[in-house]
Amino acid sequence: MMLPVVAMLSGMLRWPRDIFAGLMYAQGVVYMFIAPSIAAASLPTNTQARYSFFLWWALPLFCGAFLVAYRIVAARLERRWSAPPDLVVNQLASVGFVIGSILMAVGWLWVALTRNLLYRRLGAEGIAGAQLDLSLIEFGIYRSFMEFAPFFAIYALVVLRIAKPPQRWIQLLWRSCLVVTASLYGLNVLVNSRLAGVLFIAALAGVVLITAPESRRVRPERVVLILMLAISALYVVRVSENIRERISNGGSAFDPSNLDPSGRTGGGEEGYELRLNGIDLMALIADNVEAQGPALGRAWAVPLLLQLDPIFRTDFTEQMKRGALTTSKSFLLLQYAGIAESDYYSCMISDAYGNLGLAGFLAVALVLAGACAVAGVGLRGKGGPTVILIASFVLSRVLPFEQEFASLLFGWLKLLPLIIAIWIFSPLRRRRPAVLRIENGSAQALIGAM
Repeated sequence: MMLPVVAMLSGMLRWPRDIFAGLMYAQGVVYMFIAPSIAAASLPTNTQARYSFFLWWALPLFCGAFLVAYRIVAARLERRWSAPPDLVVNQLASVGFVIGSILMAVGWLWVALTRNLLYRRLGAEGIAGAQLDLSLIEFGIYRSFMEFAPFFAIYALVVLRIAKPPQRWIQLLWRSCLVVTASLYGLNVLVNSRLAGVLFIAALAGVVLITAPESRRVRPERVVLILMLAISALYVVRVSENIRERISNGGSAFDPSNLDPSGRTGGGEEGYELRLNGIDLMALIADNVEAQGPALGRAWAVPLLLQLDPIFRTDFTEQMKRGALTTSKSFLLLQYAGIAESDYYSCMISDAYGNLGLAGFLAVALVLAGACAVAGVGLRGKGGPTVILIASFVLSRVLPFEQEFASLLFGWLKLLPLIIAIWIFSPLRRRRPAVLRIENGSAQALIGAM
């Protein structure tokens, strides 16, 4: 599990250049090794044997393959995108981007408060029914902001860090975008997801570190940033637990006492060794997966189809949502374990294994390696405006290791139209080379002199 330490000592990985790859690898270690190992102590011997089987296979097929593939892809991208482009900020496109993102953020807050959807932990059936009761416009605003908010904040921070717009009003515009989108998305994750809150802080801190000038020596400001990150992450987890306990007891998410990190929390929630356990679902279905063969993509059919909803909403997709059968893991548990469960703890490896067998470990490693390489190299300002846009979007989608692999594979499809629109009216542009203009008289004199 300590392969990154060896890689750093050998120079294969460097800090903070490879921070996103390190963050992804660390999550894999938690979900695939640490949490399952703690949980296994209280499990039957045959289940422990299954855990051990998956742990040993994860070492070469995920840990080793991820690091090797990441370094290969990142090295090639660094050679291809070797020279940082001279970037300028398009004023008109900036106004459109910032106003659009802020309006979407305010719209989300309005829908969340008026339709009582700020707190989403209503159970899979409850949240699906509540969202289906929204109008098309309400649902579009509500879901779009939650999907796009990390991208808005990351892209705004990258523009401020890399392009450094000289106009004060443009700087203020982009700072407003960063503050509003980050604050309202932070409110959402603070109420609903401790993990998403921690990863959002880590993503923004990673952008700050990776866009700073490279230095071989330890810089005090970077050490302070890392310490602030750790403290902020712990605080976010604690406040999120306070809010959950307060709401479950009939209180308000906006109670000021929720901000007190010393408050007592944890009213009966599952322990972290269960919530972060990415092995258990595979152990449940392993016998039948080996006997019947993996699903070979069938478990991804419904998540893929639901990407077109609600634009092409059908009776089938509505029944799947109301029945809380929208995920790959619900299909796999029903198919291979006979369990009707919609929110079982899992990670990317879980549904990849159910669909591809042990080859799923390798598939996840290769996809994550490529995504982390694009984010890590692209956000250092190399490759131009299009690369920066893609890298910001990739980072906003790839980080949560807890998400299903299906979400990483297909979750971006419904977001593509807006990304294409931003690409067409790109707020970042390459600076055009200056054109030397010579008047006719000057040109004749120049020719005569020659």
